[in-house]
Amino acid sequence: MILVARRFGFSIWLIELFRAVEQALGKREIIAEDLGYMSETVRQLVRDSGFPGMKVLEFAFDSRDTGSASDYLPHNYPVNSVAYTGTHDNETLVSWYQTVTDAERAMVRDYLYDYATPEEQLYKSMIALILRSAAATCIVPMQDWLGLDNSARINKPSTVGQNWRWRLKKTQLTKKLARLYGADLTVDARPMGCSHNLCVSITGIKDQFALEGEKLTQEYAALALGTAFHPYFVGSTFDPEAVGIEKQMLKKALEDEVNDKRLYCQRQANREFFGDSPAGVRQEGYLEEVEGLTPEQLTAAYYEMLRTANIELLVLGCTAEQTAAVKDALLAELAAIDRCRWRKTLPCPAGNRCTKPKPMIWCRRSSVCCSRWANPCAPNSWLLCALPWRCTAAV
Repeated sequence: MILVARRFGFSIWLIELFRAVEQALGKREIIAEDLGYMSETVRQLVRDSGFPGMKVLEFAFDSRDTGSASDYLPHNYPVNSVAYTGTHDNETLVSWYQTVTDAERAMVRDYLYDYATPEEQLYKSMIALILRSAAATCIVPMQDWLGLDNSARINKPSTVGQNWRWRLKKTQLTKKLARLYGADLTVDARPMGCSHNLCVSITGIKDQFALEGEKLTQEYAALALGTAFHPYFVGSTFDPEAVGIEKQMLKKALEDEVNDKRLYCQRQANREFFGDSPAGVRQEGYLEEVEGLTPEQLTAAYYEMLRTANIELLVLGCTAEQTAAVKDALLAELAAIDRCRWRKTLPCPAGNRCTKPKPMIWCRRSSVCCSRWANPCAPNSWLLCALPWRCTAAV
């Protein structure tokens, strides 16, 4: 509507429309997206509407965003405005600061009057800056709160295929991780050659740095093993609502891929060459398969993974005693699972009969202990579940 007003001078008509909508629906919280080139007509329309405008901090110091940079300096924010560090279309605050020029970074430091804060922590000062402004409302994207780089960027305008994919992990906000001195828990699934791999990892400080003598390594192991072996179920299956949301997002991603002709042809050629072999099966699957996925199918696949997968445990930076405790915790989890003796769908390379997989343990002087729960009849073409703990002194 603002664009129409700028081109055709329909300001009065638009204001009357806004008032009619308010009379019919009651007062609604509306934000005027008054970004980009701003003519005086648009400025007047925003003022007449009474809607708060948008003030984006990044625009104040970035020469790539031409226009009225001074309007975006926090000391100029009116009360009736909404302050942002950046929007979903912008770089995250951390990566934005890294990509602007040296002169623009100097401008940020000068404006903050902050020449001591390390660069990787400066985003906190910029967030505090807009929170201290006169703006009645501040919106800070979660990626900026967490100090994430552009790998967590939501949207890059005029591009397709990689947008709207970032997801906030529950573990990034849990009190438990905060209590564990900022330990980082990550879960990642990806193909590696002919293997499909699920990796659960947790990184934190060593026990010796705990302020109150907490057994951090033990808690790290319990948290990571709980994630791998005790996922959140509703009843006896994965949460149907969460599965539905993931299906929608997966369909959107696969539909975007179809629009990228080069990538689509590459995927289809790979599928044609390798067929249903592990090398030809995509992690994301195929568009025609998504709709038929059910929580029950996913739950069955998860249990099949626990029964048949090769499992590797990596423990880094821990003592022999701590390593043994982590290994025992893993073996205790596996003891409750009926691990399969062989894959029925593939010939058994060890003969017609195989014993239950035996653990193979080896240690190194670097305090690295790896426990591979090896099944000679579960080939690498199935699924590898790796559970690494990097318990290093990350302080």
